[in-house]
Amino acid sequence: MSTKNTSAETAEFNDTKALENKLKKKRNKKKKIALIILSSLLALMLVIGLTGVIWLKTDMKSFVKFAFWLFPDDFVVKVGVWLIGDTYADLPQYDDGTSEWSDPLGDDYEKEDAPTVEPPKPEQEPEFEEIEGWFDGTNVSDDYEDKVHNILLIGADTLDGSSARSDTMMLLSINTEKKRLVITSFMRDSYVDLPGKGYNRLNAAHSRGGPQYLIETIQHNFGIKIDNYAKVDFTSFKEAVDSINGIDVIVNEHNYEYFSFHKFPEINGLSQAQACDGSHVIHMDGKTALGYVRARNKDYDGVSGGDFGRTQRQRDFLTQFVNNCKTLGFNELDALLKTLLPYIVTDMPSGEIKGHMYEIMDYIKYDLSDTRVPCAGSWEYYKTERGAEVLNINIPANAAYVKAKIYG
Repeated sequence: MSTKNTSAETAEFNDTKALENKLKKKRNKKKKIALIILSSLLALMLVIGLTGVIWLKTDMKSFVKFAFWLFPDDFVVKVGVWLIGDTYADLPQYDDGTSEWSDPLGDDYEKEDAPTVEPPKPEQEPEFEEIEGWFDGTNVSDDYEDKVHNILLIGADTLDGSSARSDTMMLLSINTEKKRLVITSFMRDSYVDLPGKGYNRLNAAHSRGGPQYLIETIQHNFGIKIDNYAKVDFTSFKEAVDSINGIDVIVNEHNYEYFSFHKFPEINGLSQAQACDGSHVIHMDGKTALGYVRARNKDYDGVSGGDFGRTQRQRDFLTQFVNNCKTLGFNELDALLKTLLPYIVTDMPSGEIKGHMYEIMDYIKYDLSDTRVPCAGSWEYYKTERGAEVLNINIPANAAYVKAKIYG
């Protein structure tokens, strides 16, 4: 090998090495610059975050106003709940399930099984979607049940166990898979099997064993898994409505009869068509709202339909309340929750409460529908051997019906 070739190769190697070193230094310089920029951004984010937390704690209104200007509403709500969510979780009255419940009527239960009621006609059955592996019209998979949270809303005479029958029983189903809310009224006079105690009205279950036994009774008869309950009594309902300065309800075909009978000035003298055109709003305080959701007597309340009409108005009332919430920003929603939650008794763990608050802006955008049990064509009036007037219902048909509405 000649010296000339060796010198040329050495020179080429040195040039290559020099180029590699130059590129390496350039890459290292870029890495340093990137690291400096990243560190600066992280430091800036930390400062902004700490400033935001301090600002949130000291001047929440201004902070939230700025945050809404800078970010989407959902993001602001979720950050806000993440920062102060424990506040919500600590507000309700928590029931750990150890409360003792009286049984004031002793063994005064119906022992007979009522005559079988024919199922609804095909045209009365609800349409629903079968979801392969999840829901076939009868069976609900565990995976799908995890995506639907069922909360039993209870309105009782009192919050303790002193003969507290539950005249209002509405199941709020939050279906996160189908992005919808379903409100189902379980009518109080439905004649059902109280586990271990014989047949009686559904509302008797609460006075026998409290919310947990009521949940057990509904699950036993209708096969619906109920996750938690939330309860108010007459006093707490009235005080809760007053605490938020009343509730606005739009006049419609469900409530016109009541408002017209009581001559509410907002629609007094108007025909039903005029009153129900969507532009007339009744503002109700606590006392007025309580009278409205309890009304079922033609002579005293001016309403027809008995408990069927009452449960329809209750669902309409709750639907309108949810729709009102859709227009609220974080400030208003935060104030509303902090005002209402202390009036509620629930068995929902604090972690789950915070989780639901975290998703609440998504929930109130869901489609909302309502229904009742018993469904049309599945019941008949019946007088028991002891003289109690009840709704004798086809339980299997209603179990299938409510599952179809919630899961289908």
